[in-house]
Amino acid sequence: MNQECARFFGGWQPARTTVGVASLPGGALVEIEATAGGDTVAESARKKYQL
Repeated sequence: MNQECARFFGGWQPARTTVGVASLPGGALVEIEATAGGDTVAESARKKYQL
């Protein structure tokens, strides 16, 4: 996992999680987790939505 992240992201290492389960609820094939934050994200949202 670490080697693939390093290959894809280079020197920047985003926060990440991995969970091993036998199956996902509802027969889902993929589970996606996302977290957004920080001043840059907030400023972009303010500009986009004219807040």
